[in-house]
Amino acid sequence: SYRVGPESTVAAVARGEQVLDLFSCRACHLIGGEGGMVRDVYRAEDVAKLAPPSLQSEGSRAQPDWLFKFLKDPSQPLRPWLQARMPTYPLADSQVAAIVRSLAARDAVAYPYASAAVPAPAGAERAEVEGLFQQLKCMTCHPVGQPASEADRATLAPNFLLARTRLRPEWVTAFVQNPQALQQGTRMPAFFNTDDPAAVMYPKAFGGSPAKQIRMLSDFLMTLNESDAVRLEAAAVRAAKEAAAAPRP
Repeated sequence: SYRVGPESTVAAVARGEQVLDLFSCRACHLIGGEGGMVRDVYRAEDVAKLAPPSLQSEGSRAQPDWLFKFLKDPSQPLRPWLQARMPTYPLADSQVAAIVRSLAARDAVAYPYASAAVPAPAGAERAEVEGLFQQLKCMTCHPVGQPASEADRATLAPNFLLARTRLRPEWVTAFVQNPQALQQGTRMPAFFNTDDPAAVMYPKAFGGSPAKQIRMLSDFLMTLNESDAVRLEAAAVRAAKEAAAAPRP
């Protein structure tokens, strides 16, 4: 098992730092405000979509189980349409565990992580959150199948179906509320008012409550299954084609 016993935050970070330095992880990734030199070769407008990702707040974003498995075998990339690839390193389980624990310690989040289970929206709430999800056109950037041939691969975002096993639900909630606060430079748009969290943006959904809308979107993403995702993606494609074919005023 890769799980380790309790240790101080300072010790956990230091143990992970040894492994990060050994494998020169900061050459590609920004971690703790340092590194990411490879990112400097990209044009400013291409960093967010083409460069190796920043690992700032990765501890609070990723579930430890998923991160451990990915570091052991990164052969299934988050954005398979990009050319940049994470190499597979000869990491021992203890070294991977040190990295995962270190990232969690940096962000002062739970480790080991107990559960990412959240209640799945059902009944009228399910229909309502699906309507909001479609209104926000989330599938435009987050494909769940093979992207359309005309899609610009460089602008696409990770598959939504990875959320339930990859992300911490509390991070998803905070990210939906204010993407730039968690991931500076992200191309994810702000769908809610970041200056006034109580401002009503979508009055027809959940009584216009931004807090309820954000929580329901988060729960929806964390419980999304493949059949529903494929159905919603097909509906989004149809809607986009109908909008494109509609006569212009």
